[in-house]
Amino acid sequence: MDFQYDFSHQRALTFSTVSQGRLKAARLRYWIEGRYAALLAAARHSRNRIREASRSWAIGAGAAVAALLLVLKLGRLRRVLNEFRLARNPARAPQSAATLWYGRLLSVLAGRGWRKSPAQSPAAFLATIDDPGLRSAVAAFTTHYQRARFGASAPDAAQLPELFAKVKSNRVIG
Repeated sequence: MDFQYDFSHQRALTFSTVSQGRLKAARLRYWIEGRYAALLAAARHSRNRIREASRSWAIGAGAAVAALLLVLKLGRLRRVLNEFRLARNPARAPQSAATLWYGRLLSVLAGRGWRKSPAQSPAAFLATIDDPGLRSAVAAFTTHYQRARFGASAPDAAQLPELFAKVKSNRVIG
């Protein structure tokens, strides 16, 4: 085998090698750019999915917490609604309404310094109120309370909200 490597052959071989190297480098560069573009697209897609999932999870978690709180507070909510109904129409359930309104009366009086002990009867508690105007209003309330509570008197229960308003508006501080 006789190889001649004269200048023209060397030049042609160099040109061919350089051309093939450039072609392969260009192909490699295009391949890398394609992979890079595909990775960027995948990363953007993942980022968008994570954002959407985060919003969905946040909304779902918020809804779950709200539902849990509603379930936990359902008994209290039902009790508040029942008290509201009783307060608006005490004649429907006079005994329960009387208990509700008497509890409200005791709260107002406790805020003014007159606290009823559990051992005191309503009459004994009434005797502890030393302001004549307030005692008169509380006495009228107590009379109707006892008739409604222990006698299931609907007319007496119906008068409790008005009598409560009179006691509450009496501004005497004990």
